[in-house]
Amino acid sequence: MAFRNPRRSFILGAVSAAAMMSAGVRAQSASAYPSRPVRLVVAFAPGGPIDLATRVVAEQLTKKLGQTFVVENRTGANGAIAADHVRMTDADGYTVLISNASMITITPTLKKDLSYNVERDFEPVTRIASSAMVLVVNTEDPATKDIHSVKDLVEAAKREPGKFSYGSAGANGNVQQLAFELFAIEAGISLLSVPYKGSSEVQMALLSQTLSLSFDTLTAIPYIESGRFRPLAVSSLERMPQLPDVPTMDEVGFPGFNMGFWSGVFMPKGTPEAIVNKMSQAIGEICADPAVRERLAPYGTVVTSTPAEFRDYIKTETTLVSDVIRRAKIEAA
Repeated sequence: MAFRNPRRSFILGAVSAAAMMSAGVRAQSASAYPSRPVRLVVAFAPGGPIDLATRVVAEQLTKKLGQTFVVENRTGANGAIAADHVRMTDADGYTVLISNASMITITPTLKKDLSYNVERDFEPVTRIASSAMVLVVNTEDPATKDIHSVKDLVEAAKREPGKFSYGSAGANGNVQQLAFELFAIEAGISLLSVPYKGSSEVQMALLSQTLSLSFDTLTAIPYIESGRFRPLAVSSLERMPQLPDVPTMDEVGFPGFNMGFWSGVFMPKGTPEAIVNKMSQAIGEICADPAVRERLAPYGTVVTSTPAEFRDYIKTETTLVSDVIRRAKIEAA
């Protein structure tokens, strides 16, 4: 007959009961979440696309979940101030980071001494929006007025290496710069990079014919519609709904070309999975509403995901960004 150790049985029973109680507490915590106001910490200044999109989402989350969602802007250090603030808060779902591609994939690739580490410090929740860029030229610029396609541009750039300049907004390694460097490498051409502080400055430089080219944002559409800018291609794998007649870079000879802006939601590492999933599901349901999608449309294409899908997306994007940075020999400023 087998001998049972009473002490061992008691310990195993206690451990099992504690685990069950812990699981019950976590489930109860998730079902009650949120029970107080939630802060959405935006790493960018008020009035920008990510800030404005976040305010739409915050308003809808407040209605859906019955607690106030407050937008708080913490700018500086290319997003590190916001990231550091959120990563050091309690992992309870009440402080949330709203970030972008640069903070999550580009800057960590360029700077190995960052105070935050995406994988170590954050739980991906969901993407909110994705925005492709459109490659445009000034129709009135003598240097580009006869360029009507990407093929025309490549041929002209090969005839006169270094003649064409492009503008990029922000720190070295920004999305626009990566897009142009990838294009130049794949096309076998040389382009002159001109840095600017912001996208609006790049746009004004193109309008004044100071620049030859731009991978511009959705704000270029009025200039395209007025005839000031000529669109050559978009940087996403699919055509933009706002510019259905403009081909993708993939379609014009650059297979797999896919560069653009995106924004996403993160919680501190260790936030209960049930709370992460609840927030992800709530945002997904909100963004499925046609009325909300219409309000978010000016800030990009609405794209939500599960936490697992978002984690995989980040890994894929980081690999792509790292490859371009290596091939183009881009270094942190």
